[in-house]
Amino acid sequence: MNKGIRVLLGVVVVAVLACAGVVGFGYYQSKYAGADVYAVTPAQVPERIDFVDDSGNRIKDSKGNGLFRYRYEISGYTLAGEPRKLVFSISGADPKPLEPGTYLKFLASPDRVIEGPKVVAESDVPKALRGKLA
Repeated sequence: MNKGIRVLLGVVVVAVLACAGVVGFGYYQSKYAGADVYAVTPAQVPERIDFVDDSGNRIKDSKGNGLFRYRYEISGYTLAGEPRKLVFSISGADPKPLEPGTYLKFLASPDRVIEGPKVVAESDVPKALRGKLA
């Protein structure tokens, strides 16, 4: 193989690796790099729903009890005031829904909740965000 083809092949390989790195980094940032997000639970408690598998059969715990969940879709805000959609569930054999008007803190990426919810006092919510959450 002559020297020109090897150099060209090397440049192409480096360019492909660089593009893969940029795409991989962007994916990581959108899924796993989170920011603190504050939210408040809605006035209406979501419906308690059965956990079912893909076939429609109820899922049970090790004791044979059926599992239930409350699925929440709420809006929250980062410390910078950026809105985030938060989707999460409270689940178990006898889950208790969150009280309406409860202040919550999450670690969330643009695409998903990483940690939380954690119930916090209103005084723990940054003052700049309290007006947006009310």
